[in-house]
Amino acid sequence: MTPAEFQERACRWRKETDGRSVKKHRHPDYVAIIDAGPEMVPLILEELRDHGGHWFVALSELTGECPIPTEYAGNIAKMRECWLNWGKKRGLV
Repeated sequence: MTPAEFQERACRWRKETDGRSVKKHRHPDYVAIIDAGPEMVPLILEELRDHGGHWFVALSELTGECPIPTEYAGNIAKMRECWLNWGKKRGLV
Protein backbone atom coordinates (compact mmCIF):
# COMPACT_ATOMS: atom_id res chain seq x y z
CA MET A 1 0.00 0.00 0.00
CA THR A 2 1.43 3.36 -0.97
CA PRO A 3 1.45 6.33 1.42
CA ALA A 4 -1.16 8.02 -0.79
CA GLU A 5 -3.44 4.99 -0.61
CA PHE A 6 -2.93 4.87 3.15
CA GLN A 7 -3.97 8.53 3.44
CA GLU A 8 -7.05 7.93 1.31
CA ARG A 9 -8.10 4.95 3.41
CA ALA A 10 -7.33 6.70 6.71
CA CYS A 11 -9.34 9.76 5.67
CA ARG A 12 -12.31 7.67 4.58
CA TRP A 13 -12.10 5.63 7.82
CA ARG A 14 -12.13 8.84 9.91
CA LYS A 15 -15.15 10.22 8.04
CA GLU A 16 -17.16 7.03 8.00
CA THR A 17 -16.60 6.00 11.63
CA ASP A 18 -16.52 9.35 13.43
CA GLY A 19 -18.44 8.94 16.65
CA ARG A 20 -19.28 5.29 16.00
CA SER A 21 -16.63 3.37 17.90
CA VAL A 22 -18.40 0.05 17.33
CA LYS A 23 -17.57 0.22 13.62
CA LYS A 24 -14.02 1.58 13.87
CA HIS A 25 -12.06 -1.66 14.03
CA ARG A 26 -14.18 -3.60 11.55
CA HIS A 27 -14.19 -0.93 8.86
CA PRO A 28 -12.79 -2.30 5.57
CA ASP A 29 -10.18 0.46 5.28
CA TYR A 30 -8.92 -0.12 8.84
CA VAL A 31 -8.67 -3.85 8.15
CA ALA A 32 -6.91 -3.24 4.82
CA ILE A 33 -4.34 -1.01 6.53
CA ILE A 34 -3.60 -3.74 9.08
CA ASP A 35 -3.45 -6.36 6.32
CA ALA A 36 -0.85 -4.24 4.49
CA GLY A 37 1.59 -5.17 7.25
CA PRO A 38 4.12 -3.62 9.62
CA GLU A 39 5.37 -1.11 7.04
CA MET A 40 2.17 0.81 7.83
CA VAL A 41 3.32 1.56 11.39
CA PRO A 42 5.17 4.82 10.57
CA LEU A 43 2.20 6.03 8.51
CA ILE A 44 -0.22 5.16 11.31
CA LEU A 45 1.95 6.97 13.85
CA GLU A 46 2.03 10.07 11.65
CA GLU A 47 -1.74 9.87 11.25
CA LEU A 48 -2.13 9.49 15.02
CA ARG A 49 0.14 12.47 15.60
CA ASP A 50 -1.54 14.71 13.03
CA HIS A 51 -5.20 13.69 13.29
CA GLY A 52 -5.63 11.50 16.36
CA GLY A 53 -7.94 8.54 16.06
CA HIS A 54 -8.29 5.09 17.51
CA TRP A 55 -5.26 3.46 15.90
CA PHE A 56 -4.29 1.56 19.05
CA VAL A 57 -5.62 -1.84 17.99
CA ALA A 58 -3.91 -1.59 14.61
CA LEU A 59 -0.62 -0.57 16.18
CA SER A 60 -0.75 -3.43 18.69
CA GLU A 61 -1.61 -5.95 16.00
CA LEU A 62 1.15 -4.75 13.68
CA THR A 63 3.88 -4.45 16.32
CA GLY A 64 2.93 -7.13 18.83
CA GLU A 65 3.41 -4.49 21.51
CA CYS A 66 1.30 -2.29 23.74
CA PRO A 67 3.21 0.55 25.42
CA ILE A 68 0.12 1.78 27.29
CA PRO A 69 0.19 1.25 31.07
CA THR A 70 -3.06 -0.12 32.46
CA GLU A 71 -3.74 3.10 34.36
CA TYR A 72 -4.01 4.95 31.02
CA ALA A 73 -6.56 2.56 29.52
CA GLY A 74 -9.45 4.60 28.17
CA ASN A 75 -7.56 7.91 28.36
CA ILE A 76 -7.21 8.59 24.64
CA ALA A 77 -4.78 11.50 25.05
CA LYS A 78 -2.43 9.44 27.24
CA MET A 79 -2.74 6.39 24.99
CA ARG A 80 -1.84 8.55 22.00
CA GLU A 81 1.12 10.01 23.88
CA CYS A 82 2.39 6.53 24.81
CA TRP A 83 2.30 5.31 21.22
CA LEU A 84 3.94 8.46 19.88
CA ASN A 85 6.71 8.17 22.48
CA TRP A 86 7.13 4.51 21.51
CA GLY A 87 7.47 5.56 17.86
CA LYS A 88 9.94 8.34 18.64
CA LYS A 89 12.20 5.97 20.55
CA ARG A 90 12.32 3.74 17.48
CA GLY A 91 12.81 6.57 15.00
CA LEU A 92 9.42 5.99 13.39
CA VAL A 93 7.91 9.43 14.02
